[in-house]
Amino acid sequence: MASEEELDNADAEAMYRHGTFDACAAHALLAQKVWGALRGLGVERGRMLVLGDHAAVHAGISARGQVSTSIYEEWVAAIPPAGQDGRYPWPQDMVRLRSFTEHDPATHDVVITALPWSDVHFRSEYGKQRIAQIHNEYLRSAIAHAFPGGIVAAVASRQVLDGPETAHRELFLDNADLLGAARLPATFFRPDLPVENAEASDLLFLRRRLPGEPVRSADFLNLHPVAVPGGVEYVNEYYGFTYPEHIVGTAGVVGDADHDAARYTVRCDDEPVDVVLHHVVSRIVAQALSRGLVAVSASWHPPEARLAPEADRSVRAQAPRPPSATLRGDAPSL
Repeated sequence: MASEEELDNADAEAMYRHGTFDACAAHALLAQKVWGALRGLGVERGRMLVLGDHAAVHAGISARGQVSTSIYEEWVAAIPPAGQDGRYPWPQDMVRLRSFTEHDPATHDVVITALPWSDVHFRSEYGKQRIAQIHNEYLRSAIAHAFPGGIVAAVASRQVLDGPETAHRELFLDNADLLGAARLPATFFRPDLPVENAEASDLLFLRRRLPGEPVRSADFLNLHPVAVPGGVEYVNEYYGFTYPEHIVGTAGVVGDADHDAARYTVRCDDEPVDVVLHHVVSRIVAQALSRGLVAVSASWHPPEARLAPEADRSVRAQAPRPPSATLRGDAPSL
């Protein structure tokens, strides 16, 4: 059996190779679904912060004809209004991006983040723990950057929801409600990624809670046992108990040579992934609306008069800068 040091070296190699595979088309597909959900949740206009892999694509820049590997970016932009036909299309031709700086406002109506290496299977314990730590910190920062009533859409490692410790999920729940989640197939972003290096990732939708609002979150704190060939895997109760239909594909196992066993994965072999993802995201929006969780933000529809001045505040005093952020074009280091 490989040592922890050997597994750590294998993780470094996997991260390097991961960055050589094109993921632009998959991010474009996901961006289209995310913007459909945001409009369905009531996002009309305002200001957005978009950061992470292919952030420009998620903000609304067309990916047609583009071929690119992993790109870490940070952008802010005004959210384009509806087109002349009343629709909110993606790509959004009216979007005008500018680099995210220390002088940008503290909070935004929408925060979109595609966290780096969400779909990498980390073989070492250090790698698993470190990626979970980084993604948990980024998600807390993303929530802090959203106005009360604002929406956060995030792609994150499944370790965020499936990690054994509930403390970080409790911190999310202190400030935001989980509207819903979609578990993506392991090779969704990079079909050429070797399956032994691929991991299922999650698309999360959260809404920052307004002052005094009750908790109306979907359940996502605890883990639930799921039977797999040769044993049992523990996955978040959201998928394992409440909404197994929000897995975009079929949960199964793949060989884990490091432990001479099988490990959890998600495949989408039977139906077109874009069709399945569309249905899952549509259900998430419908369930959020049924709980009264719509986008309400201070910059365009103040829930309280005292929140309105926050919309144009130019000093970023409330929210810390995303942890481990580096110059645009680089990804944070493990």
